[in-house]
Amino acid sequence: MLVFLDTEFTDFIDLRLISVGLAAEDGRTCYGELARDCWLEAVSGFVRANVAPLLDQSRPGGEGERPEALAERLRDWLAGLGEVQLASDNLAHDFDLLVDLFAETGTAWPTNVAKTPLRVDCYLRGEALAPAVMGTYQDFFTESGLVQHHALNDALALRAMWLEWHE
Repeated sequence: MLVFLDTEFTDFIDLRLISVGLAAEDGRTCYGELARDCWLEAVSGFVRANVAPLLDQSRPGGEGERPEALAERLRDWLAGLGEVQLASDNLAHDFDLLVDLFAETGTAWPTNVAKTPLRVDCYLRGEALAPAVMGTYQDFFTESGLVQHHALNDALALRAMWLEWHE
């Protein structure tokens, strides 16, 4: 089963994980955020303005998780899905940040999850169709009313784009 992965992170220079969104082909989802003290000091202006306000912990009563707790919860969720291949539009950041979260917390990588992810992005059908594929991705946000730059929403948009172009 493909599981679409997206992350939000602090900055392209001081790269720290903020949140992880996972959306399985069958519609199941998992989402988590790290506590602010894990990332706030490294956050860029763009992230402060466009990502932080969308976090669950930005609402009253919301708070993030410690890295160990998030890694364990994500591992347990992934372990319950059967054979999994992660898919992302930004492997250099999304996949690497997830791998780092597991490694840095001493959490075992789920044995059912392939160690090689799949790249999915607007070029998944070739350069000629890239604008149409990207349009499908953007249409997801318009039709769902969800906003971009939230890890789960972005993972769901990748899923919708993939399903539309792989029917």
